[in-house]
Amino acid sequence: MPPRVKLPPGLEGKTRKDFKCVSLEYLQHAIQDLGLKSVREYYLFHKTFKPAGYPRQANRYYGVKWKVIFGGNNIFSQRYSHAVMRANLTPFDDAVALIQPMQFTGRDAFLEAFDAGKIPKGIPRQPQDRYAFNWARCGGWFYFLGKDIKYRLEAAKNVKPLLILYKNEDRPGGNVINIMIYRESHRTIGNMAVKQNMEIVKIYKWNPDVADHVFAIFNTTGTQQTDTCWMFSNVFELYYELSSVLDDFKPGL
Repeated sequence: MPPRVKLPPGLEGKTRKDFKCVSLEYLQHAIQDLGLKSVREYYLFHKTFKPAGYPRQANRYYGVKWKVIFGGNNIFSQRYSHAVMRANLTPFDDAVALIQPMQFTGRDAFLEAFDAGKIPKGIPRQPQDRYAFNWARCGGWFYFLGKDIKYRLEAAKNVKPLLILYKNEDRPGGNVINIMIYRESHRTIGNMAVKQNMEIVKIYKWNPDVADHVFAIFNTTGTQQTDTCWMFSNVFELYYELSSVLDDFKPGL
């Protein structure tokens, strides 16, 4: 009788499931070759073509994370390697003020923009999860994206105004201070300052109820030059007096 045929040692312990789908290494190569850059794109590819040997839930089938399947060189893995930490999370109202003017047609458009790196830093990819408390009371994606004028008007009211003290870089002067009431997201202050050649020296949370007192402080500690500009002999005296009626603005708090 001919000798009994044995399978190679590497196949010992294998089951039928092990050969139901392609190997992990093959799938990784195929994903790179197809140009798939995110899990959402992989799901769409799978739904459209139903490729034999490609598991839909590949991470579960192979027992690895998605970023391993994509090889670490894709938008999905980059997104998680740059996940928004709690300390860097943009406050909900500020996030809304930044997203609504971008006028996305819907959730998918927002997600595509996020994957393409077009969303401001500090705003999470899944706002419905990170802003769960606000999400439930505001109106969800319709409010977040500003799909109705009433939502855009309501969001504008929720942005807390700031009192910005600054110097003009093109007109330097150690004791000349300009002021501005800023009513947009604090995340845009940096870009605004660069465009207008401003050197920001102090930012306070604005309270219109003490406006008269604040301007009295400016007039008693300095000499008014224009409607929004004062000259001071001691700017630290100004800062001390303002701190008695206004709170310092600290991003993230």
